[in-house]
Amino acid sequence: MKRTFRAHGQRLRVQGTGLRDQALRSVLSNPRSRPFVSQNGFGALAVGRGGWFADVDDVSRFVLALGQAIRSEGIPVSAVAPICHAAGELVDNVREHAGSSVDSFAAFDVTPGCCWLTIADAGRGVLAGYVLGSAQGADAPSDSGEALDWAVLQHRSRTREPGRGLGYRRLLHALGAMDAAIRVRSDDASLEREGVSSSADWLIREQVSLAGFVVSVGLRW
Repeated sequence: MKRTFRAHGQRLRVQGTGLRDQALRSVLSNPRSRPFVSQNGFGALAVGRGGWFADVDDVSRFVLALGQAIRSEGIPVSAVAPICHAAGELVDNVREHAGSSVDSFAAFDVTPGCCWLTIADAGRGVLAGYVLGSAQGADAPSDSGEALDWAVLQHRSRTREPGRGLGYRRLLHALGAMDAAIRVRSDDASLEREGVSSSADWLIREQVSLAGFVVSVGLRW
């Protein structure tokens, strides 16, 4: 699922031909009639497209299906609930920061011993969001790598409003000491962490430029 799509400006193109790729393609191609699908441990939600947004009920269905799929693997409810809550907040981030005019989606794939969660949009990217905020007097990072550091590790909201910028803090708290791989990618940079580690173990990489913002989380148990 990490390589099944590519951002093209304001559109996301699904590249694969498997059943999961077809399901993701179906929700992106016609989200108003079928915004969410779930089958055999896989779920996909169209979050936004062409001025349309998924409603609260569709987001709730996605989060509920994610929780049910993880619990079916024997993971305790106490561990599942924070992960689902963090996933819902990341979907809300897409709604706020990417907007409805660009393609965005959330998807999960749960198999024995493993879960992948991906949330992606083809919007303006993290650096542009901070630059936009700087027009209202806020600071701005110098490049995409620093922008990811601000957003994910320093929890700095581009709006500078109290209580904002906490989505990734809650995600990291939800993962706790779990064996997790996290990759956040935007523009020409990515921020990655593998395994049970602290913020000091995050790695910033230079990447080929990618429109929008992509969060991928892998859990192993």
